[in-house]
Amino acid sequence: MKPSIIKCWVNKGMKMRGSIWHLKTIKSFQMKYLFSGLSIIIILSVVSCQKYPDVSTPDFNVSVDSPTIHVNEPITFNFTGDANTIVFWAGDLTRNYEFRNRVRVEDGKAVFSFSSLRKFGFNDGPDTTLQLLVSTNFSGNYTFKDVLNATWTNISDRAVFSDGRTGAYTPSGIINLSDIPHKDSLGHDSVVYIAFRYHEIQPDNNKRAWYTKDYSVDNILPDSTVVNIASSTMGWAPVEIKDSLRQWYVNSDNAEMWGGPASFPETEDYMISQPLFLDRVQPDLGLSVKTNPATIQTSYKFSGYPKPGTYIAVFLATNANRWQLKSTLRKIIITVIN
Repeated sequence: MKPSIIKCWVNKGMKMRGSIWHLKTIKSFQMKYLFSGLSIIIILSVVSCQKYPDVSTPDFNVSVDSPTIHVNEPITFNFTGDANTIVFWAGDLTRNYEFRNRVRVEDGKAVFSFSSLRKFGFNDGPDTTLQLLVSTNFSGNYTFKDVLNATWTNISDRAVFSDGRTGAYTPSGIINLSDIPHKDSLGHDSVVYIAFRYHEIQPDNNKRAWYTKDYSVDNILPDSTVVNIASSTMGWAPVEIKDSLRQWYVNSDNAEMWGGPASFPETEDYMISQPLFLDRVQPDLGLSVKTNPATIQTSYKFSGYPKPGTYIAVFLATNANRWQLKSTLRKIIITVIN
Protein backbone atom coordinates (compact mmCIF):
# COMPACT_ATOMS: atom_id res chain seq x y z
CA MET A 1 0.00 0.00 0.00
CA LYS A 2 1.25 3.41 -0.90
CA PRO A 3 2.42 5.64 1.94
CA SER A 4 0.16 8.48 0.69
CA ILE A 5 -2.94 6.28 1.11
CA ILE A 6 -1.94 5.29 4.64
CA LYS A 7 -1.38 8.96 5.53
CA CYS A 8 -4.84 9.88 4.21
CA TRP A 9 -6.49 7.15 6.36
CA VAL A 10 -4.63 8.34 9.45
CA ASN A 11 -5.69 11.97 8.87
CA LYS A 12 -9.32 10.95 8.41
CA GLY A 13 -9.19 8.95 11.63
CA MET A 14 -7.79 11.91 13.57
CA LYS A 15 -10.52 14.19 12.23
CA MET A 16 -13.24 11.70 13.19
CA ARG A 17 -11.88 11.38 16.73
CA GLY A 18 -11.63 15.20 16.95
CA SER A 19 -15.25 15.53 15.83
CA ILE A 20 -16.39 12.96 18.40
CA TRP A 21 -14.45 14.79 21.15
CA HIS A 22 -16.02 18.10 20.02
CA LEU A 23 -19.53 16.63 20.19
CA LYS A 24 -18.87 15.22 23.65
CA THR A 25 -17.58 18.58 24.84
CA ILE A 26 -20.66 20.40 23.54
CA LYS A 27 -22.95 17.88 25.24
CA SER A 28 -20.98 18.25 28.47
CA PHE A 29 -21.42 22.05 28.47
CA GLN A 30 -25.09 21.70 27.57
CA MET A 31 -25.71 19.36 30.49
CA LYS A 32 -23.73 21.63 32.82
CA TYR A 33 -25.83 24.69 31.98
CA LEU A 34 -29.04 22.63 32.03
CA PHE A 35 -28.33 21.51 35.60
CA SER A 36 -27.35 25.08 36.58
CA GLY A 37 -30.60 26.44 35.17
CA LEU A 38 -32.64 23.79 36.98
CA SER A 39 -30.81 24.61 40.23
CA ILE A 40 -31.67 28.30 39.90
CA ILE A 41 -35.33 27.48 39.20
CA ILE A 42 -35.50 25.21 42.25
CA ILE A 43 -33.88 27.88 44.50
CA LEU A 44 -36.25 30.57 43.24
CA SER A 45 -39.21 28.29 43.80
CA VAL A 46 -38.12 27.63 47.38
CA VAL A 47 -37.55 31.33 48.04
CA SER A 48 -40.90 32.32 46.54
CA CYS A 49 -42.67 29.79 48.74
CA GLN A 50 -40.85 30.89 51.90
CA LYS A 51 -43.10 32.67 54.43
CA TYR A 52 -41.64 35.87 55.91
CA PRO A 53 -42.84 37.21 59.29
CA ASP A 54 -45.84 39.45 58.77
CA VAL A 55 -46.00 43.01 60.16
CA SER A 56 -49.26 44.21 61.66
CA THR A 57 -50.66 47.68 61.03
CA PRO A 58 -50.23 49.69 64.24
CA ASP A 59 -53.36 49.89 66.39
CA PHE A 60 -52.58 53.42 67.50
CA ASN A 61 -54.64 56.46 68.54
CA VAL A 62 -53.92 59.89 70.00
CA SER A 63 -56.02 62.12 72.25
CA VAL A 64 -55.63 65.30 74.34
CA ASP A 65 -57.41 66.49 77.46
CA SER A 66 -58.34 69.72 75.68
CA PRO A 67 -57.70 70.81 72.07
CA THR A 68 -57.58 74.47 73.15
CA ILE A 69 -54.50 75.75 74.98
CA HIS A 70 -52.74 79.06 75.66
CA VAL A 71 -49.55 80.38 74.08
CA ASN A 72 -46.46 78.49 75.37
CA GLU A 73 -48.65 76.16 77.42
CA PRO A 74 -47.34 72.57 77.44
CA ILE A 75 -49.71 69.97 76.06
CA THR A 76 -49.72 66.21 76.62
CA PHE A 77 -50.71 63.86 73.79
CA ASN A 78 -52.04 60.58 75.17
CA PHE A 79 -51.46 57.34 73.27
CA THR A 80 -53.51 54.15 73.13
CA GLY A 81 -52.11 51.11 71.39
CA ASP A 82 -48.46 50.96 70.42
CA ALA A 83 -45.98 50.88 67.54
CA ASN A 84 -42.29 50.27 66.95
CA THR A 85 -41.64 53.96 66.24
CA ILE A 86 -43.63 57.20 66.59
CA VAL A 87 -42.76 60.42 64.75
CA PHE A 88 -44.34 63.81 65.57
CA TRP A 89 -44.96 66.95 63.51
CA ALA A 90 -46.20 69.87 65.63
CA GLY A 91 -47.73 71.68 62.64
CA ASP A 92 -45.78 74.90 63.28
CA LEU A 93 -43.41 76.72 60.90
CA THR A 94 -40.59 74.19 61.24
CA ARG A 95 -42.43 70.87 61.55
CA ASN A 96 -45.32 70.73 59.13
CA TYR A 97 -46.29 67.24 57.96
CA GLU A 98 -47.50 68.60 54.61
CA PHE A 99 -43.95 69.80 53.87
CA ARG A 100 -42.12 66.61 54.82
CA ASN A 101 -41.06 66.06 51.18
CA ARG A 102 -40.71 69.72 50.16
CA VAL A 103 -37.24 70.63 48.90
CA ARG A 104 -38.02 73.92 47.12
CA VAL A 105 -40.42 76.84 47.39
CA GLU A 106 -42.12 78.79 44.64
CA ASP A 107 -43.08 82.47 44.61
CA GLY A 108 -40.90 83.23 47.63
CA LYS A 109 -38.89 86.37 48.32
CA ALA A 110 -35.26 85.55 49.06
CA VAL A 111 -33.67 87.77 51.71
CA PHE A 112 -30.40 87.99 53.66
CA SER A 113 -29.61 89.51 57.05
CA PHE A 114 -26.63 89.82 59.36
CA SER A 115 -25.21 92.03 62.11
CA SER A 116 -21.98 94.05 62.03
CA LEU A 117 -19.65 95.87 64.39
CA ARG A 118 -16.92 98.34 63.33
CA LYS A 119 -13.88 99.33 65.36
CA PHE A 120 -10.76 101.52 64.96
CA GLY A 121 -9.65 103.84 62.21
CA PHE A 122 -11.55 106.69 60.63
CA ASN A 123 -12.66 107.76 57.16
CA ASP A 124 -13.88 110.99 55.67
CA GLY A 125 -17.35 110.47 54.24
CA PRO A 126 -19.12 107.11 53.90
CA ASP A 127 -17.22 104.06 55.11
CA THR A 128 -16.57 101.65 52.25
CA THR A 129 -14.00 99.41 53.89
CA LEU A 130 -16.59 96.63 54.15
CA GLN A 131 -18.82 95.81 51.20
CA LEU A 132 -21.57 93.25 50.68
CA LEU A 133 -21.37 91.49 47.29
CA VAL A 134 -23.17 88.74 45.37
CA SER A 135 -22.09 86.66 42.39
CA THR A 136 -23.86 84.24 40.08
CA ASN A 137 -20.81 83.15 38.09
CA PHE A 138 -18.22 82.50 40.78
CA SER A 139 -16.65 79.10 40.04
CA GLY A 140 -16.82 77.79 43.59
CA ASN A 141 -13.03 77.50 43.76
CA TYR A 142 -11.95 79.72 46.63
CA THR A 143 -8.74 81.00 45.07
CA PHE A 144 -7.29 84.42 44.28
CA LYS A 145 -7.66 83.88 40.53
CA ASP A 146 -11.24 82.56 40.65
CA VAL A 147 -12.43 85.43 42.86
CA LEU A 148 -11.02 88.04 40.48
CA ASN A 149 -12.45 86.25 37.43
CA ALA A 150 -15.98 86.31 38.86
CA THR A 151 -18.46 89.14 38.44
CA TRP A 152 -19.45 90.61 41.81
CA THR A 153 -22.44 92.93 42.28
CA ASN A 154 -22.19 95.44 45.11
CA ILE A 155 -25.42 95.47 47.16
CA SER A 156 -23.98 97.32 50.17
CA ASP A 157 -26.58 100.06 49.79
CA ARG A 158 -29.29 97.56 50.76
CA ALA A 159 -27.79 96.94 54.21
CA VAL A 160 -27.28 98.95 57.39
CA PHE A 161 -23.68 98.73 58.68
CA SER A 162 -22.26 99.58 62.08
CA ASP A 163 -21.04 103.18 62.40
CA GLY A 164 -18.65 102.29 65.19
CA ARG A 165 -20.19 104.69 67.69
CA THR A 166 -21.09 101.95 70.17
CA GLY A 167 -19.74 98.56 71.07
CA ALA A 168 -22.98 96.88 70.05
CA TYR A 169 -23.64 94.98 66.84
CA THR A 170 -25.89 96.71 64.32
CA PRO A 171 -28.59 94.62 62.54
CA SER A 172 -28.40 94.95 58.76
CA GLY A 173 -32.15 94.91 58.24
CA ILE A 174 -33.80 92.72 55.61
CA ILE A 175 -31.73 92.66 52.39
CA ASN A 176 -33.81 91.78 49.34
CA LEU A 177 -32.20 89.19 47.04
CA SER A 178 -35.23 88.45 44.89
CA ASP A 179 -33.82 90.40 41.93
CA ILE A 180 -30.59 88.39 41.92
CA PRO A 181 -30.78 85.92 39.00
CA HIS A 182 -30.98 82.39 40.36
CA LYS A 183 -32.46 80.52 37.39
CA ASP A 184 -30.74 79.45 34.18
CA SER A 185 -32.22 79.79 30.69
CA LEU A 186 -34.15 76.52 31.16
CA GLY A 187 -35.65 77.59 34.48
CA HIS A 188 -33.40 75.34 36.55
CA ASP A 189 -31.92 76.50 39.85
CA SER A 190 -28.55 78.23 39.55
CA VAL A 191 -26.15 79.01 42.34
CA VAL A 192 -25.63 82.34 44.14
CA TYR A 193 -22.69 83.32 46.35
CA ILE A 194 -22.68 86.03 49.01
CA ALA A 195 -19.41 87.70 49.99
CA PHE A 196 -18.03 90.33 52.33
CA ARG A 197 -15.14 92.28 50.78
CA TYR A 198 -12.75 94.09 53.12
CA HIS A 199 -10.57 96.77 51.45
CA GLU A 200 -8.47 99.17 53.53
CA ILE A 201 -5.87 101.56 52.09
CA GLN A 202 -5.30 104.29 54.70
CA PRO A 203 -1.54 104.55 55.34
CA ASP A 204 -1.50 106.87 58.36
CA ASN A 205 -3.91 105.33 60.86
CA ASN A 206 -4.94 102.06 62.37
CA LYS A 207 -7.08 100.26 59.87
CA ARG A 208 -10.69 99.31 60.39
CA ALA A 209 -11.70 96.18 62.24
CA TRP A 210 -15.00 94.58 61.25
CA TYR A 211 -16.97 91.86 62.99
CA THR A 212 -20.01 90.14 61.45
CA LYS A 213 -22.46 87.52 62.77
CA ASP A 214 -26.14 86.43 62.86
CA TYR A 215 -26.22 85.47 59.18
CA SER A 216 -29.45 84.17 57.72
CA VAL A 217 -30.70 83.55 54.18
CA ASP A 218 -34.47 83.04 54.12
CA ASN A 219 -37.42 82.78 51.80
CA ILE A 220 -40.52 84.79 52.71
CA LEU A 221 -43.56 83.07 51.25
CA PRO A 222 -46.74 84.83 50.12
CA ASP A 223 -48.47 83.84 53.39
CA SER A 224 -45.58 85.53 55.31
CA THR A 225 -44.14 82.19 56.37
CA VAL A 226 -40.36 82.41 56.67
CA VAL A 227 -38.41 79.39 55.45
CA ASN A 228 -34.70 79.28 56.24
CA ILE A 229 -32.23 78.45 53.46
CA ALA A 230 -28.92 78.92 55.26
CA SER A 231 -27.75 80.26 58.60
CA SER A 232 -25.04 79.95 61.24
CA THR A 233 -21.57 80.16 59.66
CA MET A 234 -22.90 79.65 56.10
CA GLY A 235 -19.68 77.85 55.19
CA TRP A 236 -17.71 81.08 54.93
CA ALA A 237 -14.29 80.75 53.30
CA PRO A 238 -11.62 83.52 53.38
CA VAL A 239 -9.67 84.43 50.24
CA GLU A 240 -6.68 86.78 50.32
CA ILE A 241 -6.32 89.26 47.47
CA LYS A 242 -3.78 91.78 48.80
CA ASP A 243 -1.51 91.56 51.86
CA SER A 244 -1.00 88.05 53.16
CA LEU A 245 -0.36 89.45 56.66
CA ARG A 246 -4.08 89.71 57.41
CA GLN A 247 -7.15 87.62 56.56
CA TRP A 248 -10.72 86.95 57.64
CA TYR A 249 -11.02 84.77 60.74
CA VAL A 250 -14.19 82.70 60.80
CA ASN A 251 -15.18 81.69 64.32
CA SER A 252 -18.05 79.55 65.58
CA ASP A 253 -20.27 82.58 66.34
CA ASN A 254 -18.83 85.42 64.22
CA ALA A 255 -16.17 86.44 61.72
CA GLU A 256 -13.60 89.20 62.08
CA MET A 257 -11.23 91.12 59.84
CA TRP A 258 -8.69 93.80 60.76
CA GLY A 259 -6.23 95.34 58.36
CA GLY A 260 -3.62 95.88 61.05
CA PRO A 261 -1.75 98.99 62.26
CA ALA A 262 -0.86 101.94 60.05
CA SER A 263 2.45 100.37 59.05
CA PHE A 264 0.70 97.48 57.33
CA PRO A 265 0.21 97.62 53.54
CA GLU A 266 -3.06 97.89 51.63
CA THR A 267 -5.37 95.02 52.52
CA GLU A 268 -8.04 93.37 50.41
CA ASP A 269 -9.73 90.14 51.47
CA TYR A 270 -12.97 88.32 50.65
CA MET A 271 -15.10 86.09 52.83
CA ILE A 272 -17.36 84.02 50.56
CA SER A 273 -20.34 81.85 51.45
CA GLN A 274 -21.10 78.30 50.46
CA PRO A 275 -23.10 77.94 47.22
CA LEU A 276 -26.71 79.01 47.79
CA PHE A 277 -29.85 77.94 45.93
CA LEU A 278 -32.40 80.59 46.77
CA ASP A 279 -35.46 78.43 46.01
CA ARG A 280 -34.34 75.31 47.85
CA VAL A 281 -35.24 74.44 51.43
CA GLN A 282 -34.81 71.59 53.85
CA PRO A 283 -37.88 69.34 54.17
CA ASP A 284 -39.77 69.53 57.47
CA LEU A 285 -38.50 66.52 59.38
CA GLY A 286 -40.62 64.98 62.08
CA LEU A 287 -39.43 64.55 65.67
CA SER A 288 -38.91 60.94 66.76
CA VAL A 289 -40.72 60.60 70.08
CA LYS A 290 -40.28 56.83 70.26
CA THR A 291 -37.34 54.98 68.74
CA ASN A 292 -37.05 51.82 70.85
CA PRO A 293 -39.55 49.13 69.79
CA ALA A 294 -39.02 47.29 73.08
CA THR A 295 -40.59 50.07 75.15
CA ILE A 296 -44.24 51.00 75.52
CA GLN A 297 -44.98 54.72 75.35
CA THR A 298 -48.29 56.03 76.64
CA SER A 299 -47.87 59.79 76.05
CA TYR A 300 -45.73 62.62 74.74
CA LYS A 301 -45.48 66.08 76.34
CA PHE A 302 -44.95 68.97 73.91
CA SER A 303 -43.57 72.28 75.20
CA GLY A 304 -46.24 74.36 73.47
CA TYR A 305 -46.76 76.80 70.62
CA PRO A 306 -45.23 80.32 70.71
CA LYS A 307 -48.02 82.04 68.75
CA PRO A 308 -51.83 81.95 68.66
CA GLY A 309 -53.39 80.04 65.80
CA THR A 310 -54.71 76.71 64.62
CA TYR A 311 -52.20 73.88 64.28
CA ILE A 312 -52.52 70.34 62.95
CA ALA A 313 -50.43 68.00 65.10
CA VAL A 314 -49.54 64.78 63.29
CA PHE A 315 -48.26 61.45 64.61
CA LEU A 316 -46.97 58.69 62.32
CA ALA A 317 -46.83 55.29 64.05
CA THR A 318 -44.90 52.57 62.24
CA ASN A 319 -44.25 48.83 62.59
CA ALA A 320 -41.49 47.38 60.44
CA ASN A 321 -39.11 44.49 59.88
CA ARG A 322 -36.55 43.92 57.15
CA TRP A 323 -39.24 42.92 54.65
CA GLN A 324 -42.28 45.05 55.45
CA LEU A 325 -43.36 48.43 56.77
CA LYS A 326 -46.88 49.45 57.82
CA SER A 327 -47.98 52.78 59.32
CA THR A 328 -50.93 54.51 60.93
CA LEU A 329 -51.37 58.30 60.68
CA ARG A 330 -53.22 60.32 63.32
CA LYS A 331 -54.02 64.05 63.26
CA ILE A 332 -55.31 66.39 65.98
CA ILE A 333 -56.33 70.02 65.53
CA ILE A 334 -54.96 72.25 68.28
CA THR A 335 -56.23 75.80 68.85
CA VAL A 336 -53.81 78.18 70.60
CA ILE A 337 -55.10 81.39 72.21
CA ASN A 338 -53.47 84.21 74.18
